[in-house]
Amino acid sequence: MYFDDPLTLYRLMFKRIVAESLPLRVNNSSPDHAAVLIDELIRSAKDSVVIYCRALTADVWGRPNVVSAILRAMNARVRFRIVTQQRPENTESFRLLDQYERAEFRLYAQEGLDMNFMLVDGKRFRVEPDSNKRHGYAYANNPDEASCRALEFENIWYLASRLKPVA
Repeated sequence: MYFDDPLTLYRLMFKRIVAESLPLRVNNSSPDHAAVLIDELIRSAKDSVVIYCRALTADVWGRPNVVSAILRAMNARVRFRIVTQQRPENTESFRLLDQYERAEFRLYAQEGLDMNFMLVDGKRFRVEPDSNKRHGYAYANNPDEASCRALEFENIWYLASRLKPVA
């Protein structure tokens, strides 16, 4: 099988890693790669998605594939809990989640906590150690780090204030 588009190959590789729950680290270095990983992770969700990020920025969260993945997860009744460091950008993803009864938003701006991460079903995740860059990594199966991310998110969730819905 031959693909002219490296992004298509990247997507197919990560889909297989998720489907087989392989303990492999997949790096990303651009908003294109970040969007593929986020899209595929959300598509794999059965129960929950938790997100801690700067603002659900349009360069990733505004992409049609990501919006489609969110709609699919909403139809499957997946629960979303999202903490942003700034008010989310007014993307289609944010508008959908803001109206979804199984999504909750909170705002938490903490100096020195500049990472972005997403955890799906308590086991698959993507992390950007520096939220000012799009360089990150994802795992479909890394229970130790997933547990750390889950605890980290619960602490942030507890400390975060509720974000008022967009009018």
